[in-house]
Amino acid sequence: MTVDLLKIHNKKLSIAETLTFGNITKSLATIDPSVIHESYLFTNYDILYSTVPIDRKVVDTYGKYSVQTIYEYANKLR
Repeated sequence: MTVDLLKIHNKKLSIAETLTFGNITKSLATIDPSVIHESYLFTNYDILYSTVPIDRKVVDTYGKYSVQTIYEYANKLR
């Protein structure tokens, strides 16, 4: 269903994974890899932060895995 919605709306995903160890990308790729724009796998959060630095205030205020923090990363990965 997710893949169908992405295709209907002509959207692709940029994925950055730490906790899931690439399983989201793997699951989507087995269904239809064309919906994946790019995928990053970071072995821990500190490597993610050093590679794609975001405003530290967002992380300190909302937490590493909050929606707000994820949006900050999404905007950097565009």
